[in-house]
Amino acid sequence: MSKISLPEGIIMILITAFSDGIEALVDLTGFGIIIGEMINIAVSFLIGFWLFTKSGISGLSGFGIGSGIDFLSGSFLPGKTGGVIASIIKINRETANEGEDSNEFEETSLKETE
Repeated sequence: MSKISLPEGIIMILITAFSDGIEALVDLTGFGIIIGEMINIAVSFLIGFWLFTKSGISGLSGFGIGSGIDFLSGSFLPGKTGGVIASIIKINRETANEGEDSNEFEETSLKETE
């Protein structure tokens, strides 16, 4: 598993927040429902694929919960953004704990190994 860097996380959070903002505007105005849903699907696939490549299936749990909240609120609450933030925190904590358990890739000099 790889850790999610700060710039990478901020970019993905901004993309998701933009998508949630577009959805909220569509819900308030009722204009462009199909375009809003197309943006929602595209961003969900993008974020889901990104989280899957970073941590596998385990990283998708927070995003899945956030997407469920987003669906149940009629896409008015920023559930996907919260789900992405929760997933980033979870992935970074898992990778931090992973590094403490194993030191098998620690650098050693050639003299120490002989």
